Amino acid sequence: MKRIGIDLREIKEYQTGIGNYMKSLSSRLINLDKENVYYLIFNKGPVFEKFKSKYDGNRRVKVVDIYSKSQNLLSEFLLFRDLKNLRLDVFWTDIFGITYFPGVPYVLSLHDIIGVKNPKFVSFIYRIFNIFHLKWSLSHSLYVFVPTQSVKNDVIKYLDINKSKKYIVTGEGITLPKVDSFSDVRSKYNVKKDYAIFIGTDKLNKNIFGLIKSIKKFRKKYKRFIDLVLVGISSDSKYLNSNNLKFVKALGHISDEDKFNLLRKASFFITLSFDEGFCLPVLEASSMKTPIICSDIPVLREVLGDNGAIFVDPQNTSLVAKKINLLYSDYNNIDIMISSALEKAGMYNWKKSAKKILKYLG
Repeated sequence: MKRIGIDLREIKEYQTGIGNYMKSLSSRLINLDKENVYYLIFNKGPVFEKFKSKYDGNRRVKVVDIYSKSQNLLSEFLLFRDLKNLRLDVFWTDIFGITYFPGVPYVLSLHDIIGVKNPKFVSFIYRIFNIFHLKWSLSHSLYVFVPTQSVKNDVIKYLDINKSKKYIVTGEGITLPKVDSFSDVRSKYNVKKDYAIFIGTDKLNKNIFGLIKSIKKFRKKYKRFIDLVLVGISSDSKYLNSNNLKFVKALGHISDEDKFNLLRKASFFITLSFDEGFCLPVLEASSMKTPIICSDIPVLREVLGDNGAIFVDPQNTSLVAKKINLLYSDYNNIDIMISSALEKAGMYNWKKSAKKILKYLG
């Protein structure tokens, strides 16, 4: 029997990519593994209390709070003390968990190396972080879990990593909530026209400026006055507050039920990212049988397949506008595309990923 620690400090009251990933996989691991004891590690707060209540009485699950913060270099000294007290056999953390000297063997989840491939997308501090922390953590970990073969290829290419066998492609999955088909979600968010939908953040690699510009060109040239719904981006985003963009509806963080309802009712999902590690929203869109327009980058080809989306050059906004117009004229091919994406999405699920990870934790 092993004592396995899982770093869940990145789980927030609202869903984030990293938090959702660790939350989804940890619950599946606990359900699959009947032998080992799991220590779910949080900072004190509402999420910690919620998990403590959920696993109260479960002898194989210990929900603990520690003082050291995730993504905080100074907390590294406290992390050593906290983990040593737990007497763990292995510690599973995200790359932002900071792992210079945790005092126990550890495995990592690495979602992408966008900051290494494209330094212009990250701050100067983050570039320094990449140079020192990333290489150190990867080289000293037992194993590194990556979501796609594309990320593994990037690691080997850009970080000159030779020990490729320690990089395990796990995939990801989606958690579908109960979606009420009669929910008046459009009225709730004041979305009155047909609309395109984007789910994500306004980080530079997401190319929100190019996305808005493409929709604007489409509306002007083809006289189809659709709205653009942005989920996960608030109205005070730097891409919105200096523009009079009445067709853009920035909703910020919303419930999963509302998100999937909006996806299902959307004319199409669109993302024009310059780079991604996986991009869960494309799986969510395909699960709702929503057509997808996305950047022609290797990772999205891998996740969706060659026939699962309309792939575009994210920098060519005029071409993107033209491709959007195809959705309103080429119905037969769109149905084929939706079926292809739905079939590909069926290959990804959290339980499958958890089984892969368990081999390297237990």
